[in-house]
Amino acid sequence: MQLYSYNVENEKIARLVDTVNGKHARQASWSPDGKKIVYAYKRIDTYEIWTMTSQGADELQLIPSGNQVLNYQPVWSPDGKLILFSQQSAKEFTFPNLFSVDVDGQNDPLQVFLGVLSIEDVKYSPGAIWIAYESGGERGYHVYYSTPSGANLARITEDVTFDDFDPAWRPVPKTP
Repeated sequence: MQLYSYNVENEKIARLVDTVNGKHARQASWSPDGKKIVYAYKRIDTYEIWTMTSQGADELQLIPSGNQVLNYQPVWSPDGKLILFSQQSAKEFTFPNLFSVDVDGQNDPLQVFLGVLSIEDVKYSPGAIWIAYESGGERGYHVYYSTPSGANLARITEDVTFDDFDPAWRPVPKTP
């Protein structure tokens, strides 16, 4: 799997990450200012979180795992200062946890405790007051929302027979 960008104005396609067979780059997320991209990259045996410029230059690995954990589904905070991502063990089954890291990778990632068993596929609301995510366990996956700090946690979905996942926020319409 490769990462590409497509310019709709001049219809040019650019390969941003050149991977070798079996090494995947995926789950790209643009920074709020459009100047950088964060993505999950399987360069060795596990997925790591990397950033690069919007042209594919200046690749930077934010979190080395030593092949102990999988880091995936990165997303920028709306202010562009943090990246949230899911992490789970690469050696044994564990539920994924949510972590945050500074965009320059200078500080160690911090685990974000939201009071649920697992956290994946985080999406910020318009205005960044809320986050929505999927969380699961023995009785399937559900969609939850809370503040980014975990306050006001609420489960949105109620179905007990199917898994619910891939939350998305509707954009706030611009007023004329």
